Amino acid sequence: MAVITLTGDGSYERQLYLKQLINNFISSYGDYAVEKIIGAEAGIDQLRAALTSGGLFSDHKMVVLDQPSLVKGFSELYQELLGSIDESMSVVINEAKLDKRLSLYKYLKSHSQFKEFNSPDYPSLSKWVEHYARQHKGDIGRASASYLVERLGANQQSLKNELDKLLLYNRQINKESIDLLTEPAPQSTIFQLLEAAFNGRRHQALTIYDQQRALKVEPANILAMIVWQLYIIAVVKLAKDKSLNQVAAEAGLKPYVLDKASYICQKLSAQDIRRLVSDLLNLDLRSKTKSIDLDGALKNYLLFLSS
Repeated sequence: MAVITLTGDGSYERQLYLKQLINNFISSYGDYAVEKIIGAEAGIDQLRAALTSGGLFSDHKMVVLDQPSLVKGFSELYQELLGSIDESMSVVINEAKLDKRLSLYKYLKSHSQFKEFNSPDYPSLSKWVEHYARQHKGDIGRASASYLVERLGANQQSLKNELDKLLLYNRQINKESIDLLTEPAPQSTIFQLLEAAFNGRRHQALTIYDQQRALKVEPANILAMIVWQLYIIAVVKLAKDKSLNQVAAEAGLKPYVLDKASYICQKLSAQDIRRLVSDLLNLDLRSKTKSIDLDGALKNYLLFLSS
C-alpha cells in the first residue's frame, strides 16, 4: 500500500508528475486499474467505496483523490479512510493547498510519500522557458525568455501553451514573434504601465493604458490592478534588510513578483508610496460616490506619476 501526497502551488509540475504516475500505473495494470475521485463532485460514500473496493480486471488499483478536502466529512474521517487501505492499492492525494496548521497536513506529511511543488521564481521560469524551447527543437534567447515571462506572467501552463504556439510559427523565438502571437497578461501589463510612468515615459504609459481600454478592460479594473501593484511595491519598500524569499513567505507573494518591484522602490520613499496609494484610494472612493470621468482621472494620475 502506498499513499502519495502531491501539493503546492506549482500546478504545472504537480499535474505533470500526477500524469506520469497514472501513466506508469496504467502501463503496468491497465486502463481500468485507475479510479479518479473529484472532491468538488463526490460525497464521502463514493470516496469510501473507491478506497475499499478492488480493481475490475487487476489485483492492483490506484485511486486518485483530487482535492479530497472538498468532500464533506473527509477532514474528520481521513485517518480511518487512509489507515485501512489494502496493500494492493495505491492512493494519490492531489491537493493544491494544505494548511500546515491542521492535523491533516501533519498526518500526510508523516504517513505518505509527500511531494511539494512550489511555483518557480522569475529567474527559474526564464531558464525553464529556454530549456523547454531547446527540448522541442527550438531556440529562444535569454532576453526573449525573460520578456515572455514578463509579458505573460508566472502561469507555467500558460507559458507552455504559448511556447508551443510560438514554436509552430518559428523555431527561432524572438521579441517580434512574441509580440505578434501573444497577448500580455493584464497584471503584467499594468506593471509595465507603472514602470513606464515612474521612468518618465508618459507616452508609453498612456499608450499601454489606451491598449487596455481597447481590450475592454474597465477603468475600475485598471485602478484595482494599479492599487495591487503599489501594494507589492510597498511590501518590498518596508521589508528593509529581509531577503525577497523571506518577504514573499511572510506576505504570501511570489519572489519573482517582489523582484520585479524592487528596483521601482529605489525611486520612491515610503512617504511617496503612502501618498500615491492614498491618492489612488481617494480616486476610487470618488468614482463610487460621485459621477466622475474615471478614464480622464486615471490618465491624469499617470501623468502625475511621470512628472
